[in-house]
Amino acid sequence: MIDCLEKYCEWSGKSMNKDKSGFITSKSTHRETERQVASILNMRKMPQDSKYLGNPMFLTKRRTRDFKFVKDKLEGRLASWKGRHLSWAARSTLIRSVAQSSPLYSMLIFELPRKICEYLDAITRRFWWKQRAEEFRYLALRSWDSLCQPKKHGGLGFRRSKDVNFAMLEKLGWIILTDYDKLCPQVLRSKYKVRRDWLR
Repeated sequence: MIDCLEKYCEWSGKSMNKDKSGFITSKSTHRETERQVASILNMRKMPQDSKYLGNPMFLTKRRTRDFKFVKDKLEGRLASWKGRHLSWAARSTLIRSVAQSSPLYSMLIFELPRKICEYLDAITRRFWWKQRAEEFRYLALRSWDSLCQPKKHGGLGFRRSKDVNFAMLEKLGWIILTDYDKLCPQVLRSKYKVRRDWLR
C-alpha cells in the first residue's frame, strides 16, 4: 500500500501529508497489531470523534448529538442576519439560497435524524415570521406546509429538510445503481451487497 501511495505521489507530483492522514481498524483488531500498522504507515489511528469536511466519520448511538453541528451552523448564520432590516423578498432569497443550502452536503451522505430536520425547519420558520425575535413564540399567518409548496401552487418554494435529505439519498442510490464502471459505486455495491434488483 505504501509503494502504491509513493508511486502515485511520484507520478502526479503531489505529496501526502501524514500529519493529516490516519487509519482505522475494526473493533476486533488487537492493540499490538494497531501499533505495528501505525509504525509502518507512520500515521496515527483516527479517534472516534474524527471529522472529514466538517462531518463525523464515525456515528454513535446518539445520532442527534452527532449532527448537532448542522443545527448550530444554521443558527449561527441566521443570527448574523437578525439585526438587519430585511424585506420579505430578501428574507425569502436568503432562506432558499443560503439557509436551506448549508446542510446539503451532510444530507447527501447521511440520513439526518428526524429531530434535527425538525429543528432546521423550526429555525427557518422563526426567521421567516419574526426575524429579530430571540424567543421562540411568534405569530405564523400560514402553515409551514403551505409555504413549502411551489410558487405556482401558492407557496414560496421553501423545502422541508426531511424531504431534501430523502431526495439527496435517492440521488446517491441512483448513482450506486447506474454508474457500474466507476470505482466508488463499485466499492459501495460490494460492501452493501447491492444487486440490480435492489430497488425492488
